[in-house]
Amino acid sequence: MLPEEGKHSLYVFSKFMSSQVKDKLSKDLLEFVNAEETQKKLDIRKTQFVDVEYEKDYVKALNIKKHPLFVLLNKEGIVLQTNDINQVLNYVHEK
Repeated sequence: MLPEEGKHSLYVFSKFMSSQVKDKLSKDLLEFVNAEETQKKLDIRKTQFVDVEYEKDYVKALNIKKHPLFVLLNKEGIVLQTNDINQVLNYVHEK
């Protein structure tokens, strides 16, 4: 699950989302991940949605209580864990 040195991964843990909501979030995340500023500062190589209904181990390990949960990882582990996508965006701007 951990990316290689100098790279990041972004996981979105959630319960079932309607296709419309998931498509919108996917589009927004793709724009964010591919933005020049994001690539310069974080180099996110993987973005993945994880359905917590099927991945119960993550719910326990990450203490997931609210959805969606955004988890940004680097080689050392969790860099940011939040339910607010704006905190993910702000993290990039603060780097």
